[in-house]
Amino acid sequence: GAGAAGAGAAGSARPPAPSYPATPGPPVERVDAVVVGLGAHGSATTRALAERGFKVVALERFRLGHDRGSSHGETRMIRRAYPNPVWDPFVELAYDAWARLEEATGERLLERSGGLFARPVGATDALRGPGCTVLDADAAREVFPAIELGDELEGLYDPAAGLLHADRSLRALQLLARRSGAKLRDAEPLLAWEPDGDGVRVDSVGGRLRADRLIVCGGPWLPSLVPQLGLRQRIARIVNVYLEPRNPALVVPPSLGCFSFDLPIGLVYGIAALRGRGVKIGLDDGREIDPDRPREPATEAELAELAAVAARHLPAAAGPIQSSLTCLYAFTPDKRFVVGPVPDLPQVLVASACSGHGFKFAPALGEALADLVAGTARPDLDFISTTRLEAQPAQ
Repeated sequence: GAGAAGAGAAGSARPPAPSYPATPGPPVERVDAVVVGLGAHGSATTRALAERGFKVVALERFRLGHDRGSSHGETRMIRRAYPNPVWDPFVELAYDAWARLEEATGERLLERSGGLFARPVGATDALRGPGCTVLDADAAREVFPAIELGDELEGLYDPAAGLLHADRSLRALQLLARRSGAKLRDAEPLLAWEPDGDGVRVDSVGGRLRADRLIVCGGPWLPSLVPQLGLRQRIARIVNVYLEPRNPALVVPPSLGCFSFDLPIGLVYGIAALRGRGVKIGLDDGREIDPDRPREPATEAELAELAAVAARHLPAAAGPIQSSLTCLYAFTPDKRFVVGPVPDLPQVLVASACSGHGFKFAPALGEALADLVAGTARPDLDFISTTRLEAQPAQ
């Protein structure tokens, strides 16, 4: 110890440590907006922003076309029938937005087949809507011969209802976004974000971005991605089946369109048979699940429950089960969207999934978020705004 110290002190001075330039950090990409999530709402928002000239990067944690969220599958329902008239103007905006999307793509994305929505006779707080008519069992059978309401149900007929080609629509929105210059990065999860002055710093597995605005359309993962929002969601596993028709001629449009039955087991919904597929029916609720865990396939009891509904109310469709699938719904407490800026963080905007009835609004919702990013007020959407969360009672 002492000898070594003495030798060092007596010898020549130690040369200075070599100097290296500081290692540069990863380059920060500067953009106008980062969209998180490329389901229906995120894809529509990315397209709307890009078409307005914003420089946009969209991040998707899974591969495009995945089945982990709420936007996959062949078909979705669209309807004017809603229990609360507060929805009516937004529903009209949705129909208009789909027409513009079809014009932009040259594709048929919405097929109007009409819809019949059954509820207990004399039910209060039931579906209603512009152009809709209440029908008894006989009148309902004249509209859709495949449907048997019986004495306990009446139907609301919505001639404007129909189906959306979901997978095709999602691809169309993403194609248009790319054509307008947006960068769509799948298999690139968001790692972190934080406010950065008036903007946001965003870290993903692909690097760091600095954006004026962050728009999070994270579906079931929205509460964990933006905990500042204080959103409560219940994630439910939903079972759907495709049934082999007993009478194929009665279960295709125009003999059958979209439909639902409000029954003691819950709301059972469905869509007519199309292009070789059987009639699709599903139960509009299910047991709570963790969206990060693999979804269990439908059980025999669940399949039997849906088959029994078909046998009672759709006998022409009630053949063997062709196939089954499960998906998920992210239920907000009031089953309405949560759309807009995060309180006290105006540079961060969100759009929640919508309790199983959100796909129909996708292109209109994308345009609404693009308006908000551009600084255009949307007071027509106050009924689904983020500000109403403050008034929600604790669970």
